[in-house]
Amino acid sequence: MLTSSTCAYVRNRVVVLTLLCIVACIGTLMYMRGLVGTRMMEEQIFLLEQNPSLLADKRVDRNVQLQSLWLDYGEAYMNATGVEEGLTHLRSMPEDTSKLKRRGNHLHLTSQSKRKLLPAISSPFEFVSDEIVSLAKAQWQEFMRTAPIFRRYESSFTRHRAIVISGGGYQLQFVLATVKMIRHHGCTLPIEMWVHEGRGELPPAAVLRQLQDMQVEVHEIDKVAGVFSKMAHEMNPSNPKTKPYILKQLALVSSNCVECLLLDADNAPVVDPTYLFDSQAFKETGLLLWPDFWINADGAAPIRTIFDLPTNPAKDIRTVESGQMVVHKEKAWAILMLSVFMQLQTSFYDPLMRRLHDLGGGGDKQTFLISCLATRSTCGMVDTPVATAGRLKGGQFCGRGMVQHDEKGDIIFVHANLDKRKFLQAINDADSWDDSLRVNDVIRQPKDISSAWPMFVRAVECEGGEYVVQMSGLYRESSLKDSVGYDYEHLRYTFLKQAYAMLEETQ
Repeated sequence: MLTSSTCAYVRNRVVVLTLLCIVACIGTLMYMRGLVGTRMMEEQIFLLEQNPSLLADKRVDRNVQLQSLWLDYGEAYMNATGVEEGLTHLRSMPEDTSKLKRRGNHLHLTSQSKRKLLPAISSPFEFVSDEIVSLAKAQWQEFMRTAPIFRRYESSFTRHRAIVISGGGYQLQFVLATVKMIRHHGCTLPIEMWVHEGRGELPPAAVLRQLQDMQVEVHEIDKVAGVFSKMAHEMNPSNPKTKPYILKQLALVSSNCVECLLLDADNAPVVDPTYLFDSQAFKETGLLLWPDFWINADGAAPIRTIFDLPTNPAKDIRTVESGQMVVHKEKAWAILMLSVFMQLQTSFYDPLMRRLHDLGGGGDKQTFLISCLATRSTCGMVDTPVATAGRLKGGQFCGRGMVQHDEKGDIIFVHANLDKRKFLQAINDADSWDDSLRVNDVIRQPKDISSAWPMFVRAVECEGGEYVVQMSGLYRESSLKDSVGYDYEHLRYTFLKQAYAMLEETQ
């Protein structure tokens, strides 16, 4: 006869085994669902390859459409450069093509089509031979000949207008505050936030719900652009000190809008920015850019030879600040394609751009203007020089933000892009607002692009000696509060504190 303790033991064992069976079944179902989902996605891509007109079919998942776009992009890139980096997705296409062959689940170039790769350049003034310059020119021109065209993918962009923000992770607090600022101004444009899950940028579930309440969609860029392995590597470089500037361009191209306002996470408008889409320069060109502090050197340079730019430039004399830009995808498509191409070879192009100006040429920003000029496209740039915003400390001006203007010369954006983590920590630690938390209290505005000279300096007086911007020459000085008509910094503090509290609740 079984004792009561034995019966209890048997019951417990049965319960445990039952639970284990349930967990195993759920795991199997989830695994099978993943396989089915992957298989369905592969089948949709196969159908798109066989019948491109299906891209206009609303039943085709948009992620599949974007994957097809970036697969097309990868093929054009590989054909032009000879890069032996395949596509991470098995793509259905004929194996009798003259330039491509399949090896396992990757797409590779035949030996006949391999070209010499562009070298990584260690210094802006490193010697670049005529052979390399000619090779670089031939590669980008060949790429543009076979690059994806907008018309093939225009059905993938179903929104008229939207705001696009790239970045999460440590910048998530800035994103939340910027979104709150945008909505506070009464802007009702859809907002798309693009993150890289592999870099840990996907917000927690509770934050995703908050973003959804503010009409913000969150998308994962690595799920769509990562089908091309070269692109996947550039999005998440092995060196943690390397900034993946390409994420911004990939988010812009992949976003669902035809007319897009691209914003950096730490760049907040002081008014509703919707009216920028109706600006004359944007309507005439399809790409509205804003100036950076710096002026490019003139004269011969490899980057100008590669892209057929004049040696005594009238148009590319100013550098570009890409914390914001307004883009009409159809009109600026060639610019976007070439800009991404340059970012995929950033170890070559970045130093060459910095040769024109070390501070103004790096990253993604100058690729937009160079691509515009190289493809003989049209683009506009706001005439009003960028101002620096900061505070006076110990007799020193400590500039930590950039102030950008609209066509009329009115302030539209404050981009708090220097030493931001330190001051974010100060805001998080503060119990309440006080004037010591002001970072961008004073504006120094150059009278024109040649009358004032900004400099990056380390100043001990500026709370720790980090790099700040100082302005010399002819400039006007004013307060940010008076210029925009309200206490912008206090309002921004409020939204940053709300964002901090929201994130703390998820810890």
